[in-house]
Amino acid sequence: MGFRGKNKRKRIRKEQEKDSKSKPKPRQNTERKGNWFNNNSSTPTQNKRFDAYYSHQGIFDHSHATATASPSPTPSNETKTANKKIFLDTMATALNASFRISQSIPQSLRDQTAAQIAQFTSAPVTVNIETPNYNSSTKQTTISLTKKTIQPAKKIPFLKSAYQLDVDRKTIRKSSTLNAFHEWLKVVTEGGIITRQETVSMIPPAVLRVEPHHSVLDMCAAPGSKTTQLLEMVAAKDYSVSDGGGTKNGYVVANDCDFKRASMLVHQCKRIASPALMVTCHAGQWFPVLPHAQNDGKGNEGMFDRVLCDVPCSGDGTLRKCPQVWSKWTASQGMNLHSLQLEIALRGARVCKVGGYMCYSTCSLNPIENEAVVSSIMKQTNGSLEIVEVTEEHMPGLKRRPGMKRWKVLDDRKAVSEYFEKEKEKEKESTEEPKPVDTPVENTDPWSLAALEAKSAATGLFEFASVEDVPSLLKTTVRPTVFPPTPEEADAMHLERCIRCYPQDMDTGGFFVTLFKKVGTIGSATKALRKMKNEARRAAENEDEDNSAVVKEEDCDDADESDDDDEPMSKKQKQQVKKDDPNNLPAPSFSLVNQKPSVAAAAGKGAFKPNQHIINLPDEFWPPLVEYYGLTDECPLHQIKARNDTLKAMMFFTKEVCEEVVNKDVMGKLNLVHCGTKIIEKSNNKNVVQQYRLSHEGIHLVAPYLTKRKFVVGKMDFSIMLNFIGILNPKAFSEKLQEELKTVDQGSVYCALEGVGAENNMILNFWMSADTSLNSMVAQVEIDSMRERMRSGGWLCEVEEGIKKLVDDYAEEKRVIQNYMRAEKKEKEEKEKEEKEEEKEKEEKEEKMIENSLISSN
Repeated sequence: MGFRGKNKRKRIRKEQEKDSKSKPKPRQNTERKGNWFNNNSSTPTQNKRFDAYYSHQGIFDHSHATATASPSPTPSNETKTANKKIFLDTMATALNASFRISQSIPQSLRDQTAAQIAQFTSAPVTVNIETPNYNSSTKQTTISLTKKTIQPAKKIPFLKSAYQLDVDRKTIRKSSTLNAFHEWLKVVTEGGIITRQETVSMIPPAVLRVEPHHSVLDMCAAPGSKTTQLLEMVAAKDYSVSDGGGTKNGYVVANDCDFKRASMLVHQCKRIASPALMVTCHAGQWFPVLPHAQNDGKGNEGMFDRVLCDVPCSGDGTLRKCPQVWSKWTASQGMNLHSLQLEIALRGARVCKVGGYMCYSTCSLNPIENEAVVSSIMKQTNGSLEIVEVTEEHMPGLKRRPGMKRWKVLDDRKAVSEYFEKEKEKEKESTEEPKPVDTPVENTDPWSLAALEAKSAATGLFEFASVEDVPSLLKTTVRPTVFPPTPEEADAMHLERCIRCYPQDMDTGGFFVTLFKKVGTIGSATKALRKMKNEARRAAENEDEDNSAVVKEEDCDDADESDDDDEPMSKKQKQQVKKDDPNNLPAPSFSLVNQKPSVAAAAGKGAFKPNQHIINLPDEFWPPLVEYYGLTDECPLHQIKARNDTLKAMMFFTKEVCEEVVNKDVMGKLNLVHCGTKIIEKSNNKNVVQQYRLSHEGIHLVAPYLTKRKFVVGKMDFSIMLNFIGILNPKAFSEKLQEELKTVDQGSVYCALEGVGAENNMILNFWMSADTSLNSMVAQVEIDSMRERMRSGGWLCEVEEGIKKLVDDYAEEKRVIQNYMRAEKKEKEEKEKEEKEEEKEKEEKEEKMIENSLISSN
């Protein structure tokens, strides 16, 4: 993808987009191309090369899923055919929706949400299902409507409060029968009560067994569903433990190589509003190893108790939700990504503490991206890692297949195919007399090795039986690490303990998971990997001229797209990047934009500045705020810091984030995108005693320490506050609240619901004007979520029509006044601007007259 700030085409496109902003935009087609949501899609749900590849790999040789790592006996050909059919048939259907109830909300709210789910999904419902039917001859997909009875939602057995529905997301959205359920889902999702997440995507955080005191690293975190799951485990609220606003002492560092995706990750995690989250922007394979995490020679290494490496992959396990992958799938995708996946995992193993756990996962079924990476990790770390068996007791009800111990190295890249073609031509030219053609014996066994090899070759797949079979000029293309270990090595590694999830077993997508335990120090295992790559390059360069001329220069560039020093780069990128400096290399990925954050920042407004430092607040900052808000002595002021010296926003950090990450990053290696939870921000209103106001994002963290400017209100007053967005007429509230509001001057105030525990976070933040009217500082999404929680708890009251009219009329009056003031201000600014221009023009005329007079005098 390359460097956006230096990419000419992207600069031109941005200029065109900027110029077109003032032009009326044409109506866009809202249909999603290449997806189940597009009724006119011509996306196929089959791929002959995909079929041949996985048939040859032997993934249909296991007859059933088990709850252990023990492989099942090899089935008959009929069973293999049946296994293949059910696999492909399942892959061709839309993926059923699934979600989980957030563990960061109070148990009472979890119980109420579970009751609502049962109310919506407890009984079977009949709906119309749109089924895509692909016609291979016409290459078109037709949609047929069929009636389907949706069965009640199933609980996902290996996870708390997680559900899998018997219907896909599109049907939920489009079916009028499910409209009420769909609207409810939207509200509770935006409010952070539930998280929509694919079933198999919930497995990696679950197998890590994260506890509240753990430090956790998510190396490739965006878009964030797994990160929120980890954060819920680490930062679950417990107000009986008062450590900085009720948080426990774990934290999560969520990293992604792309700044825009990292920013999206921040938005996803804001629903939890935990100070235990830090978001960074680094290439996963170059995630900084802070000084205190280096091998100290005493058996200590790393800084994280748990590490999740959910690496970029070819994504063929996502065919059910991304059917466009069918037509785009090639074996080369896995081969190209293998080195990147291995390097990310090795860096993850290095930053994991000795005695900690690392989870490696992909949404692919390709053994080159899965078991080949796992076996290479085991070889590179020399016994410092062990593959952990995930037992039925740990993950009850998880249907799984054992990891593969043998696999085929099949490649369809251009350089490989051209090599084999030229080898055939050489063989023909060297043969003086044509060999007699033997009459082929018909092979009726489609699962025989010969039949599988012939099917693979017919679809453009070429096999390398061993490392020795790879010619020197292709050693930088076909890595030694993609080949399977010896049977003895595979047994010693316990590759059967890897988890393979097939779509037909639990009606999910395809997935791969391996859990490692770090039992010793590793050091820089990636150095050995780079040494191996360099040796392969030197071997290719030393090949004699006759052999080196077999492949054209452009073919080598194409074949070596993932092998230049560690990452795939275009020729333009190679010219821009110094190869000898790994910190300057753009991070590779299959489907993401990758570059260093500083370069990505040049692309747009609000650019990301790498190595932003978290600074301590000056001593003189706190006394006015402590007096104004009545902060108690127990308030951990040392955990409140600023992200820059403008002091526009103050962030609350957990003690552990401060001590273990922020204070230890003495060299400023971490590129921070987000850290902590905003609790105080600066207002633009200068006509107040205190410009710093409370932020709703972190009000729940500072509320236990506030003794001033807070009001405990009844259910009716709170319901009125939730019923309206904008300016609220104080006369709509109870007389008691009206009198209390008059006791404070204008500025930031907050209101808490009376009789409700602090764990429910029923707190609203307002800016109070001089006439005691309240302006809500809470987003609509959060308002809707709180209203839903009020309704679930039985606290929501019906607002009378008279009060509604009173509030609406007052808000309209205020809006008219504000619009008038804005217009007046704008007119004044324009007048001042004109006066300045006239004055400037007058000065220019005077200067010109003086200049002319000087010329004439000379």
